[in-house]
Amino acid sequence: MLLLFAAGCAATGTQAAGSPERGRDEPPEHPPSADAASPRATTAATAAGSDSKPSDPVPEEPVPPEQQLEASCDGGDAAACNELAEVLLAEEKSIPRALEVLDAACEKGAVSSCTKLASIHREGQHVEKALKVALALEEKACEANDAEACERVGTAYTAGQGTGVSAKKASSFYARACELGNDGGCWSGGYFVYRGVGHKRSRKKGVELLRAGCREKHEFSCRMLRRLGVGVGKK
Repeated sequence: MLLLFAAGCAATGTQAAGSPERGRDEPPEHPPSADAASPRATTAATAAGSDSKPSDPVPEEPVPPEQQLEASCDGGDAAACNELAEVLLAEEKSIPRALEVLDAACEKGAVSSCTKLASIHREGQHVEKALKVALALEEKACEANDAEACERVGTAYTAGQGTGVSAKKASSFYARACELGNDGGCWSGGYFVYRGVGHKRSRKKGVELLRAGCREKHEFSCRMLRRLGVGVGKK
């Protein structure tokens, strides 16, 4: 009996002692993956990431002013065309380009570009003086209701600048300039009509034109009205 008990205990002890060991055929346990970071490592990485700042965007290079003006001019901005022309006129090599810019804008209906180009040709700025070219441009601007251009055309026909003298045409353009609010046109037109120069004489119409000029503070118009012994009258 005792022999059987001892044998049983020996067998149990042998099994208990051998339980921690693995058989040769069993696969070994896998160690923790290298990708599985410890909580401490994860916390450190998070802290490092929170301190990093996004890189600043690369600033765009500014567009040169000349290119901005050219883009606006191409879009129909007459003021930009005129300003672009001024920039180009500052350099002798760019003068032909400036004239092209103004001419193209004028063709598109930009009246101020027509009158600016006319002034360049009339005064001989940067180019050889060309009175006929200037007159054609000013007549075009006058047709588009530019009061100053109409007054200049009247002056051209009065003095024979780029055309023959024609008191009749001068009187007509002066009257048109006055209708559009040009005080110089009122003075010249009023004088021509009152005196019957290039126009059927009409003292009444002449006084009306002179009064319109005087109301716009044109000194010659007011002075002539005083000479004629008439007042400014009501508008």
